[in-house]
Amino acid sequence: MMHLPALEKAGLIEKALKAVVQIGVTVKGFMSDDNDHSLGSMYQISNQFTIGQTEKEIIQKLEKLSEQLSGYERTARTEIYEKKKTEIDDAVFRAFGLLTNCRLLTSTEAISNLLTLRLGICLGLINIPLELCTSLVFLCQKSHIEKIALENGASTDETIIDMFRADFIRTALNDKKIN
Repeated sequence: MMHLPALEKAGLIEKALKAVVQIGVTVKGFMSDDNDHSLGSMYQISNQFTIGQTEKEIIQKLEKLSEQLSGYERTARTEIYEKKKTEIDDAVFRAFGLLTNCRLLTSTEAISNLLTLRLGICLGLINIPLELCTSLVFLCQKSHIEKIALENGASTDETIIDMFRADFIRTALNDKKIN
């Protein structure tokens, strides 16, 4: 899984992903079947071909590719932030405000805002552990939240799930400080 928001904002994601596909790697948008769009700029990158390659060769190829894409993303983050500082600051702090204050939160809304917050963490705007934010992206999905609701004797209708999701994220972030 790779978070590539700056490459998307810079309009370079399509070019980067086409190059990746040409070397035998599959790219799938997170929570999307559309390779051109991904919820929160998160992409799953995996090996397409396994015949004739050892496990070690496949891992080395994916590691090299991940390092290259990460480098492109870091460069794009710096460039985009210099050009769109106010817009990015606004998006990050809106996401933080929503996540720390809302009472109902859909899965899509949670993931999108958590990944915006994650960008802010990477840019040094928010002082929250990156690992916490990344783990919340996965832990706020429906099956995890349903389990929490059931453990608390609640029903699992959508509104209850959205309420438990908002509370779960709000609680996880509530004692974190903004830089």
